[in-house]
Amino acid sequence: MDEPVKASLQRFGLTSITANMGAAFQWDADKKTATLQDAVFSVEELGSLQLNADLVNIGPASPAGSNQPGFSKATLHYRDASLINRLLSAGGQRSQAQLAQMRQMFAANLLHGLGPVASDPKLASSVKAISDFAQTPQSLTITLVPPAPVPLATMKDVAAQGPQALFVTLGLSIAANQ
Repeated sequence: MDEPVKASLQRFGLTSITANMGAAFQWDADKKTATLQDAVFSVEELGSLQLNADLVNIGPASPAGSNQPGFSKATLHYRDASLINRLLSAGGQRSQAQLAQMRQMFAANLLHGLGPVASDPKLASSVKAISDFAQTPQSLTITLVPPAPVPLATMKDVAAQGPQALFVTLGLSIAANQ
């Protein structure tokens, strides 16, 4: 192992990492749909990400270009195995009490960053999930169920409109520690 990698691992209290990846993909050329199932990337010592998505307009583009590839549903699930605490304590040892205090400050900063979205009653459960996860990082599930399929090419534009657009346009919901 080269020295920069070794130094990075040691900064996070690791001497090695065990990584795994996998995915299943099903494509229906006639319907121009695809399903991505259990696309997983995990680092045993840190945590795992799992993505499931239903994709639309997968295939040759139409002449007008109106049928851009997009998604009709997606779920991203993160399970923390120590990454958050390791990030918070990088560069020094922290007690459990210090980490708990840092997570509370992190949660407060996240909620402050959401601005007026944090007080929208329709988004209360998602905002609570963000806070719960920041304070007690176990798992976080982000689900996207837009009212109509969303072209992948427009994702950057939707994100640029701010948190409210993410919730409304993408049908975003968030659950924590379930």
